[in-house]
Amino acid sequence: MLEQTLVPPVTVDELDSDTIDLATSRWGNATGNLAETYSVNSVLTPTSAQRIADKEEIETITDFYFTTAGSGFDQLFSQKSRWILPQNEYPLAVRTILQPVNENPALIASLFSTEVLFISRGKLWRIVPNRPGAMLEGEFTNADAEKIKKGLFQTDTENFSPAIFLINHLGRSSYLTGDRAFRNSTLASGMLLGSAWEHARASQIPMATSNTFIDPYINEALRCDGVERAVMAVILLPDDSGDSSHTGDKYYD
Repeated sequence: MLEQTLVPPVTVDELDSDTIDLATSRWGNATGNLAETYSVNSVLTPTSAQRIADKEEIETITDFYFTTAGSGFDQLFSQKSRWILPQNEYPLAVRTILQPVNENPALIASLFSTEVLFISRGKLWRIVPNRPGAMLEGEFTNADAEKIKKGLFQTDTENFSPAIFLINHLGRSSYLTGDRAFRNSTLASGMLLGSAWEHARASQIPMATSNTFIDPYINEALRCDGVERAVMAVILLPDDSGDSSHTGDKYYD
């Protein structure tokens, strides 16, 4: 008896249900799944609505962020710092897809809750709201590229390379919407992703996206803690996406 397995291995189907099994069994479970639990827990009531930032507070908070981010960019830009990448030096496909981000007021506003990062010249860059360029986020090494490739387990990384990343900044968004920060950041990410799809199609640039990935790998590669800042979506572009200014330079090289 003591030599027998007392607990079934974790590979047993009953202990490792897939999403289809879980969704099917959900109908007989009154507690719901994690997504539904979050939806319930972030519902506003007349009382909790009083704790949400009012219009004046929202303007003060967002103006402070955009002003601070912009002044930092302006100072580095005037110094011709290598920590700045002007928009006209972005990889061609990235520049085409992201061009509307700082032209549309609604998309500029969304950059408070969602950050847009992209890869170029072996580095990771972050779009600066309402400015014609990006600031250096950090180096992007081959090890980082391997983590992302490993995390994109359902995505075609043979013909497409991860190029642009949408990062939900839940910590910053919480100042405006409290427990609804995830909803707010996700809506901002959706607006940015929709714009990317629209301009990729208009410019006939093949594009793929992924929001189903192994989060720890992707977050680690992009310096996100997965709590305050977490990757929401990955935009992938063809390896031969026509960046004539950086011939042969893959986005993640």
